[in-house]
Amino acid sequence: MPLTVNTNVLAHQVLRNLARSSSALGLSLQRLSSGLGINSARDDSAGMAVAERLNSVMKGTDQAIRNANDGISMGQIAETALGQISGNLQRIREIAVQAANGSITDNNRSQLQKEVDQLTQEISRTVQTTEYNGARLLSGTATLTYQIGYSGGPGHQVGLLTTDLAQSLGSPSPGAKAAGAVQSAVQSGGSALAAMMAADQALRQFIPNGLVTNVGPNTYSVTGFASGTPAQDAAWAIYKAAEDAYNGNGGNVAGTYAAMNSATASAASGYGWISSGSGLYAYYQDITATGTVNITNQAFAAAAIGDVDMDIAKVANVRATFGAVQNRFTSVVAGLQSFMENVGASRSRITDTDFANEFAIRTRNQIIQQAGIAALSQANASAAGVLRLLR
Repeated sequence: MPLTVNTNVLAHQVLRNLARSSSALGLSLQRLSSGLGINSARDDSAGMAVAERLNSVMKGTDQAIRNANDGISMGQIAETALGQISGNLQRIREIAVQAANGSITDNNRSQLQKEVDQLTQEISRTVQTTEYNGARLLSGTATLTYQIGYSGGPGHQVGLLTTDLAQSLGSPSPGAKAAGAVQSAVQSGGSALAAMMAADQALRQFIPNGLVTNVGPNTYSVTGFASGTPAQDAAWAIYKAAEDAYNGNGGNVAGTYAAMNSATASAASGYGWISSGSGLYAYYQDITATGTVNITNQAFAAAAIGDVDMDIAKVANVRATFGAVQNRFTSVVAGLQSFMENVGASRSRITDTDFANEFAIRTRNQIIQQAGIAALSQANASAAGVLRLLR
């Protein structure tokens, strides 16, 4: 290499290598100080894209875990309230058993009725006020959807249908009376006359002096209810009789149903009416209303025992549903935590600094930098040889 004064080629070469080693040392120190192997897109653009996607998954999963825990809290609130309702129902049943005993008087039963009324009011209050963040859990039919995944779609959601205990609690009472005519509409192919005759015959077991008359197209009027006849049983007899008649005449029974006229049914004072899935209006005794469990005489008290047993079973069924929801969300949380652990490990392998390896790289770059500085000093000193030639 020729000796020159204007251009120190050797110094430029050393300086270029020194700049490279200094940049590598700076990058190594940045990784060590931040703990991240990727601090900018220039470090690893593909790795950063994957890491950002994994970061989104982790953040979404973390929120999904909190959502599932909210579901557990909701289930705990509902289950606790149902436990209180069940306890009150058990007490009502205990009182009904006591009132059904012949050793106490109707006056005693009237006194016991007061406690029953208070307990039913408390059940009603509990049903109406049990809520989670404004959503009624026992007195509504809204579907609460919980986001339990990091992305949208039905595969990452759980829907829970809240229970309307205000409608489902309560059961038929043998003291119900159907006032006036009960209208039954039979809608199906087949013989309308045969259906009417069969319904008339079936109803006579409930209505000794009853009469089924045709009042319109496929519409019949049933009159002559005796005191104490369960209207629900009468309506069911109409349905079964009509179904049998249609089967006998080769008709289509798929669309057959018996429906009590809701306006007429409402005349049965003290009882509500609900429409079942088959189109049958059945009456129910709303236990969430004041005084609907009647134990003022021995017969009523005896009947109330069975009614309350049905309500206890309904509450137990709803309680089991909320318990199952809690167990499901607990399983969801465990699964999401395991999933996030694996995703976090994947992201860590891409973005986090391997300190053992990085310390080795830093030491190497420091040695190279020190050697470069020494070499640059030697390269700058090489121009001094030209002066010795001039002497």
